[in-house]
This record gives sequence, C-alpha cells and structure tokens, in this order.
Amino acid sequence: EFDYSNNLIWSFQQLQSGNLLIGTHGGLIEFDVATRNFSFFSEQEFGKIPVRALTILPDGNIWVGTYMNGLVLMNQQGHVLKRFSEDSPDKIAGNIIWEIVPDNKNNIWVAAYGGLTRINLSTFETRMWKYPGYESKGYISSSSVHHVMVDKSGIVWISTINGLNRLDPAKDKIYVFHHDQGNPVSISNDRILSTF
Repeated sequence: EFDYSNNLIWSFQQLQSGNLLIGTHGGLIEFDVATRNFSFFSEQEFGKIPVRALTILPDGNIWVGTYMNGLVLMNQQGHVLKRFSEDSPDKIAGNIIWEIVPDNKNNIWVAAYGGLTRINLSTFETRMWKYPGYESKGYISSSSVHHVMVDKSGIVWISTINGLNRLDPAKDKIYVFHHDQGNPVSISNDRILSTF
C-alpha cells in the first residue's frame, strides 16, 4: 500500500493515459484513475522533492517546477530530458518555481523566486528578467515572482510582492503598476499574488 503522509497539494495535470499527475510538498505523485491507487511518479528522479508547478504541453512533455531544485523537462514515462537551474548551463532566474505558463509563440514563462524566465521550446534558449535590471532594459519590481499570465495580445503580466508588472516582450519594455495612496484608481495593494 502506498504510504503518503503529506497532503499539501500545489498543482496537478492530466497525463495522456488519463491518470492525474499531482505536485505535492512530498514529491510528484501519480493517481491511477482506473485502480484508484497512488504512487510516486519518476521516484528515482524526484523522490520526495517538493513540486510546486506542473504544465503538460500538447507535445506530451511535462514541465515540472520544484521547490529549490529548479525546473525539469520530462516525458510521459518519467524520463528526464533536460534540467534548468540557477547553476546549470541552461540558467533560469531562480530554483524555487511558482508557475510555468506557455504562450502562443512557442515559449514557456517560468515564475520563480529570483525573477522571470522565458524559455524557447525549440532552442531552449533562456531570457531572464530579474530585480533590479539584471538583463533587461527595464526591470521587474521584485525578485519574488508568484504568478505570470500571457494575454491574447502577447503582453506578459507579472505578479510580484512589490507591484504588478506589464512586460511587452516585442519591445522589451516593462511598466510597473504600484499602489498610490493619492490615486484612488491605482491598484489597491502592491502585493499581487495572481492575475486572471
């Protein structure tokens, strides 16, 4: 019988098999919908490493965002195809991953404690935006990026603990929205945890 005592669930996605892949504080779990059994998914790779974010793309590949161990690309069988971290040759802005979001231009956007990273899905080329100003003409308003959303026009909205950031990737321009007590139509608080 599967012994799993940690019930903190951060994310889940459905595999091509129909089973559920669940990111938890105690590892990456697979729920078999037919047998209603739980098991560790790719236990040799993840063990009990906390998994904060999951995204499965149309090609079937799984992007796994961990807490402290960076980002992992794997296939549906659980084999690791590529790793990204602050210290790897394929650098990302941080190793604590909060969210992974695809866009319609063949990229994924990775929100992390440390900043924002765009990864091109064809070349795996990365581009980072950090605080303050790291690689960008602009800068994001905080190193703690909790959420990212790409709207229909390709604008990237970045939720941080110090304001809402609007990134136009085509122009590499960032505008930051802050709370302004003197402006009643400004955002109500600088601590933005998500956008829809």
